[in-house]
Amino acid sequence: MGALEEIISNSTDSSVSTSDLLRKVRVIAKRTQSQELDEWVKKELQGYLEEDILPVYRAPLRVQVLGTFKIGYTVYNNMVVPMMGVPYNMEKIFHAHFFESSSTLEQQVSDNKSLESPWPQEAISIYNGLIAKGLITTINPFSQLLWARRLVPLSPVANVLDNIRTSVLDFALDLEATNSTIGEVGGPTIQQKEVDTTINYFIENKIYGGSATLVQGNIQVNPGDIVALLSTINSLSSPELSQEVQAVTALPPEEQKSAISRILAGVKDGAINVGSSVVTNTAQQAMSQFLGLS
Repeated sequence: MGALEEIISNSTDSSVSTSDLLRKVRVIAKRTQSQELDEWVKKELQGYLEEDILPVYRAPLRVQVLGTFKIGYTVYNNMVVPMMGVPYNMEKIFHAHFFESSSTLEQQVSDNKSLESPWPQEAISIYNGLIAKGLITTINPFSQLLWARRLVPLSPVANVLDNIRTSVLDFALDLEATNSTIGEVGGPTIQQKEVDTTINYFIENKIYGGSATLVQGNIQVNPGDIVALLSTINSLSSPELSQEVQAVTALPPEEQKSAISRILAGVKDGAINVGSSVVTNTAQQAMSQFLGLS
């Protein structure tokens, strides 16, 4: 059985772990001399850093946050922590971020336990400051948040692993269609254009949600044209960003620009995960044109 045939077979074999499947993809990366493919596999095996751009299937997920509040001398546990009133650039503390390695995610699913991610003390202090300023209007103004945690259901974790396996299967099939000897000792490398094109398309589009046909120079969104903006954003295959812009279309026209400004700020500071640098730059340009900034 050839290298690609083995990966295709293992992708649908539940007895083969996702981590082991990825190690076989790394063999393909080394034999084709693809640094980009090798980097992706290493991040999946070792985990991502907070400053890394995450694949689209690891996009941050908005989750419920429960906390312990103190009002006077009374302590209330397991209370929902309201997000309304929180500045846009702070909303990421209400999201789960999947930085863990594939093996860690697999262990979490195997343990069949919902995940919890505590807020850092700095976030709690900032939140209490917002309460003191009266910006969090949905709770008692004399409340003090003592502790908070994000609750992450298991299904999104399982979806990350499932997306990895499906992506690997599609990738192996595409490589096989290009040249069935790819991945074999002495086989084709990225020096051959068709191999390089297939691998780059996989990394840029299937992993990081880029667009092979959309470049910054072709973007044209007239100021205030929310329909054109949404169409452009949807073409970038960035589910989180599309959802954010879609919500803006329901707002009155006079409120849309301020909403897009907040989304643009979220993209720039990383609060909204968009995808590759190409997609991020394209999204920023489209929103800037909508706002009449470029």
